[in-house]
Amino acid sequence: MQLVRAFAVEGYPVDVDVWLHAYFAAGGSFRHAESIEKLVTEMQAGTRHRVKPRYRDNIVEILRGRIASTADTPGS
Repeated sequence: MQLVRAFAVEGYPVDVDVWLHAYFAAGGSFRHAESIEKLVTEMQAGTRHRVKPRYRDNIVEILRGRIASTADTPGS
């Protein structure tokens, strides 16, 4: 949920298909796909979920940095 919010702030779409694709690309299982779909659909409808913060405010920037450093590593 927090990742969806963080990426939405950065301009990424809150779209069920996009998030399911990302979830499976990251190794997610079919077992939780329905929960992801429900969550993103609720967020599209404007439902605000109360959750404790788990990530830093700059999580998207951190993830971009990790991806960039992995791409720069030979053999990856």
